[in-house]
Amino acid sequence: MEIVQQGQRALEGLKTTAAWLQRISPAAAASLREGMEETLTVVKLGLPELLRRTFATTNPVESALSVAAKVMARVKR
Repeated sequence: MEIVQQGQRALEGLKTTAAWLQRISPAAAASLREGMEETLTVVKLGLPELLRRTFATTNPVESALSVAAKVMARVKR
């Protein structure tokens, strides 16, 4: 039940942020609304706080892709 309540609070917070952002940057607000469900997936999974923060961003994936690109650039064959 607590996870459901956290999800509902998170959804309301995202909606409030999107409404505020709409006045400043409609494109950014649209982007936030587009990814809203995916953003809340980590809350629905009931992950611990640290893991939830890690999976809530694309930074780990982007970092791994960056390292792979650097390593592959050095490959001769």
